[in-house]
Order: sequence, then structure tokens, then C-alpha cells
Amino acid sequence: MSDLIGISTVVLWTLTILIWAYRTAITYRDGVEISRWRWVIMLVSLLGLMVAIAWYFADENFLAVVRTANFMAALIFCGTSFIPNPKGENHYMRILVVEDTPQDFELLKTNVLDNFHCHIENEWNGEWALEKVLTNQYDVVFLDLSLPKVDGRTILKQMRHFNIRSTPIVFTGSPEAIKSDPAFQDVIVLNKTEFGTVSEAMVSAGIPKKEPK
Repeated sequence: MSDLIGISTVVLWTLTILIWAYRTAITYRDGVEISRWRWVIMLVSLLGLMVAIAWYFADENFLAVVRTANFMAALIFCGTSFIPNPKGENHYMRILVVEDTPQDFELLKTNVLDNFHCHIENEWNGEWALEKVLTNQYDVVFLDLSLPKVDGRTILKQMRHFNIRSTPIVFTGSPEAIKSDPAFQDVIVLNKTEFGTVSEAMVSAGIPKKEPK
């Protein structure tokens, strides 16, 4: 019976560590702020696993009550692997900025994006940006039209073709010139230098704004 408890404890702690490691990787990928409780859970699980392995090879006179207590702890912590993210973790909406001019990206980030709770990614190559859009889930995609390899129009066309649910925002130096284009009838088109308008579009897209300090 003691061998069964020992093996089960090792299995439970190992399962707990693997699940939480996987969830943490997904959390980081999705731009979620990881709380300290997640690291506490993983650390305790690792310590529990080490102790459980030591118990398994210990002599039979080892305190049975301690072994049972560790088994119960492993059972409880393994159960936490299947509950929602711990309190204190905030989901940051993911934003992809497709802009090949570093200065324009920094201006947008400093004047607008840094005022919102969001995870920001920048891509300057249109071909790589298209791959990101098709293989990741973004809440908002800022699109410049003039890009290396693949232009913004093509990216927008592919987003529609594959029914990508990200909100596209086309930002350009001359928005009036393309607003009459049928290809942009259902797309937000903004002047990249009018940061107030861009900020309003972010709010309309559901991106939470940071509280002023």
C-alpha cells in the first residue's frame, strides 16, 4: 500500500508540474501578466516531487503519516491545474503593429499603445506579418500599406479570406485617399499622426485603457 501511495504521489506531482509549465508557457505567449502565485505553485510542486522521490527510496520505517500528507498535498495541487488562472493575472489583449518604419512605430507606441493594457508586437516585413496573423490570435492588427515583401492590402485580403477575427486598423499618412476604395469600406482607416483618433479607435475595439497615475 505504501508503495502505491509513493508512486501515486510522484505521478501527481509530476503531472502538476507539467500542466502548470504548459499553462505558463501558453499564458506568456498570450500576453498575460503572470502572478507570483503561479510560480509558488510550481515551486511547491517541484519540492513535493523531490520529497516524494526520496520517500519512495526510503526505508519502510519512514513516517507513514508524513507520506500520506504529501500524497494529499499532491492531490490538491494537481487539482489546481484544472481551475482558471490564479487571482492577480490580468489578460492583456494582443496587438500586432505591422510597420516598417521604426520611428513611426515608436511614436505610435509612446503616444498611444503605452496608455493601454495590451501586449504589443511589431513586425516590419509584410510576409512575416502575414504568417503571424494567420497563425496567432490578435485582438487588433495595425496595418501600414507600404511594406516589404507583402503589402498591407494583401494582408487585409488574406485576413478576410481566412476569416481572421482580429480588428484591422489601417494607418496611413493620407487616409482620405483610400477611404473611397471599396477594399477599405469595412475597415478603420486612420491618419498615423493623429494619435487622439487612434486612441479612440483602440477604445472602440475594446482595449482597456490604463488608469492615470
